[in-house]
Amino acid sequence: MEIIIFAIVCVSALFFLFVPKSLQRKLKSQGAKDDFHDISEIEDRYGAPLEVIVLNPVRGCDVFGTLLVYDTFIVANGKRIEKADITGITFNNGNVVPYQENNYQVVLTLRNSSERYVHLSTGMDLNWSKEALLRVSDALKLKSV
Repeated sequence: MEIIIFAIVCVSALFFLFVPKSLQRKLKSQGAKDDFHDISEIEDRYGAPLEVIVLNPVRGCDVFGTLLVYDTFIVANGKRIEKADITGITFNNGNVVPYQENNYQVVLTLRNSSERYVHLSTGMDLNWSKEALLRVSDALKLKSV
């Protein structure tokens, strides 16, 4: 009985040690190269952006708190998005539970993508979210919906 438990523990340990590495290699080979985790990675690949928009003041220097604007594309939530693929922009309260604090988001609608919408968190302040919406809209040269 102890041998079976030991074998299960060993197989589980090997599974957790080797599967994540193989999955990372598989993702890298399938085009997940634009999934950035640090702003310096983005600047190393594409150079200095034309504009950096702070979307969420709490996460200001984070990939998920900023929007980097370049000539023909943006980098939002660590992913490159072509400006030509963006068809609309709006914002909403992403909170599902009605009695919790607000969680506002700027939402980009995409044309040709596996994701139809990109949700950019702007925090709990409605005025900040409206300003972020206007800054993103000006940077993309789109009219807010």
